[in-house]
Amino acid sequence: MSDLVHENNGGGSKPVKVEAIAACRAVEFGSELGVGCAIVEGDSEVIVKALRNKDNGLVSFAPLINDVSLFSSLYLELSYSHIRRDGNKVAHSLAKLALMTPDCTVWMEGVPSHTFRLVQADLAAL
Repeated sequence: MSDLVHENNGGGSKPVKVEAIAACRAVEFGSELGVGCAIVEGDSEVIVKALRNKDNGLVSFAPLINDVSLFSSLYLELSYSHIRRDGNKVAHSLAKLALMTPDCTVWMEGVPSHTFRLVQADLAAL
């Protein structure tokens, strides 16, 4: 709900828009790799709801939601899941790493060493 308030008042829309950009790029990249089934996880409830409903209203991230909708047709199955920020430590770690990485880097099978312990903790919680 707080994301919606920030989006409407223009003061904090940047994090919401960044979340929409990340979702769009993830779905686009997955389609380029030929991924057939995927779950897009995000900590912005506003974005996850917009992705699920393909309803973006008149907000700044509307074109991004539309793009995700277009790419979603390339998947056999694509779903969206809201994950609380504190439950998304692996994504947060990777986002921090991305800020320090000058080039595009993709890990297909391995996990960056400083993120590995967080992945192990997530797997242990299953």
